[in-house]
Amino acid sequence: MPIPPEQPLDRQFTNADSYGVAFDAVWEKLNPATTGEPANRELTLQQAIAELSDHPFAISKPELVMQVALFRLRLRER
Repeated sequence: MPIPPEQPLDRQFTNADSYGVAFDAVWEKLNPATTGEPANRELTLQQAIAELSDHPFAISKPELVMQVALFRLRLRER
């Protein structure tokens, strides 16, 4: 069976997993790991969500983006 070609890393899909991966990248950009938690976590969270407003999942399921973002942040706390 042939191996499928690799997909580009920046490819986005209309699902929570794709949004979560994109959220992680934006969160790291806004809050590099070396600085710990941002001084204003809520503001940083809103900025990250705003930067992803054109993501296919955010367009199709805007009511779920906060839940996915908060889930991804809880995973970081482990």
